[in-house]
Amino acid sequence: MDDIRKYKDGTGLAKLYFKIFPSRNKQVSPEDLQYWKEAKALYMASENWERLRQERITLSRGICEARTKDCEKYASDIHHISYVHIGDEALWDLRAVCRSCHKKVSRG
Repeated sequence: MDDIRKYKDGTGLAKLYFKIFPSRNKQVSPEDLQYWKEAKALYMASENWERLRQERITLSRGICEARTKDCEKYASDIHHISYVHIGDEALWDLRAVCRSCHKKVSRG
């Protein structure tokens, strides 16, 4: 893979996601999975992501939008409904959730 730092601002991250995960049935190599996690983490540390995160929590009034069993009520995390637009997300593609619900609704 190429220099991971180019994903810091989110540019090209959706394309990378579909390259690594072309379908739910494809087995992903540990190396590709690690590369994805590192690229995503770089973006999640960006000012753009923090702005989106704060806006989504504000829209939810700080309340978890998943409300699964054992919900902690107050949102601390943001869940991507999909990664189709990661790096250029719209607020409707994100949900404010508590840590407990986030663990339940995430694939891993």
